[in-house]
Amino acid sequence: MDDCEEHLCNNERMEKWDDMRLVLEVVRAGSLTEAAARLKVSHATLSRRIAGFEARSGRRLFDRQRSGVVPTPEGRAVAEAALRMEDAADRLDRLMAAGDHRLEGPITFTAPQLLMETHLNRICGRFLDAHPGIELTVLASNDMLNLAKREADVALRVTAKPPDTLVGQRLCPQRTGIFGRRDYVERLRSPGNRRADWIGFTWWGGVPPRCRTIWPDARLHMRFDDMVAARAAIADGLGIGRMPYFLGNATPGLVPVPELGSEDYPDVWLLTHRDLRRVDRLLTFRRFVADAMRAVRPAFVGPVDRAADAAPTDAGAASA
Repeated sequence: MDDCEEHLCNNERMEKWDDMRLVLEVVRAGSLTEAAARLKVSHATLSRRIAGFEARSGRRLFDRQRSGVVPTPEGRAVAEAALRMEDAADRLDRLMAAGDHRLEGPITFTAPQLLMETHLNRICGRFLDAHPGIELTVLASNDMLNLAKREADVALRVTAKPPDTLVGQRLCPQRTGIFGRRDYVERLRSPGNRRADWIGFTWWGGVPPRCRTIWPDARLHMRFDDMVAARAAIADGLGIGRMPYFLGNATPGLVPVPELGSEDYPDVWLLTHRDLRRVDRLLTFRRFVADAMRAVRPAFVGPVDRAADAAPTDAGAASA
C-alpha cells in the first residue's frame, strides 16, 4: 500500500469513528434535536450525517417515530462499539496523565459555587501562591462532571456516597441550621410576636412543625429553587430559612435561630479518578485543600463566632 492509499484508509477510519460517535450521542440523547444541541451542530447536519452512515453501511440504524428516534439492533450495536472505543480512549488519556510528575501544569477543579465563594477561592489563591507553575481552572458548578472523561481532574462534592470510580477522602460532615438577618430575628423574639416568615425551597417542603409551635402564625412566605437566591432573600430580611451552616456562618448579617434546631446534611468529599490519584500536582493540590478545609471544619457543623473563625482559616494556610 503506497502512502496515498494509506492516508485515504486512515481518513476513512477517522470518518467512520466520527460517525459512530454521532450514533452513540443520538442513542444517549434519545432524539436528534437533543443530540445536535449537545454536539453543537444543526439538526439538519446531524440528520444528514446519520443518513450517510446508514447508506454507506447498508443498515438502518434508527427507526424514526413521532416521539423521536429509536435505535435498531444494528444501531445499538454501533453505539455499544463506540462506547467501548470511547472508554478506551479516556482510559489512555488518564494513563498518559498519570505519568506526569511535574509540580506544574494544568489542574481543572470543580466545586459548588457557594463553597468557592465562602472558602475555596481563598484556599485556591494560597495554593497558587505556593505553586506558581500551576494553571488552575475552576468550574464552579453543582453539576456532576465526568472525571473519567477528564471534564475535571479534582472534584469537591457534597454527597452521601461518592461514585465507586472515584477515590478521595471525606473532608468534613455537615449540618444545616435556620438563619435570619439579625434585626429580623430580634423582631421574631419580641414579646407577643406570633408570626414568622419562612423562606423555603422547592425540595425542602414547607414551614417546619417546630416553627409553628413557637410562632403559631408562621407562614410560607417565599419558595426558591436556588440556594443563592434564597440566601439573598434571607439576607435582605424577608424571613428565616434553612441553609448549610458553612453558608449561614459566612454570610454577613445572618445569625442562627438555634431554638429551631439543626439537621444532617450530606458530607463534603474531595475526589479524583483512581487512575489519577498519584499524579503529583493533583496529589499536592488535594492535600493542600484537605488541610485547609479541616481547619474550618467547625463552620460546617454548627454556629461559630466569625471573629474566632477567621484565625483557623489563616492557620490552615500556614500548616498547608
